[in-house]
Amino acid sequence: MICLFSVTQVDFTSCAGFFAVLGIVVFITGIVTAIVLAFKYLVIGNRKHTISPEEYVYGALKIYTDIIYIFLNLLQIVGSRT
Repeated sequence: MICLFSVTQVDFTSCAGFFAVLGIVVFITGIVTAIVLAFKYLVIGNRKHTISPEEYVYGALKIYTDIIYIFLNLLQIVGSRT
């Protein structure tokens, strides 16, 4: 039989207030982000790190290599705890 509940060392039943406040903060942040993105006030890169739409292959490769780089760094951090 498979157990659906995992056992933890921390009792989270006393953190109900913290989780409620955290949920409200995430909810308000989502609403503000949706409003900001709807009016396009969010500028990423500030025209310093922009690429043209014709360079989509370069952009995709750059994102891919960044993700691989982050993953390798995380593996080095986790793997060093022996």
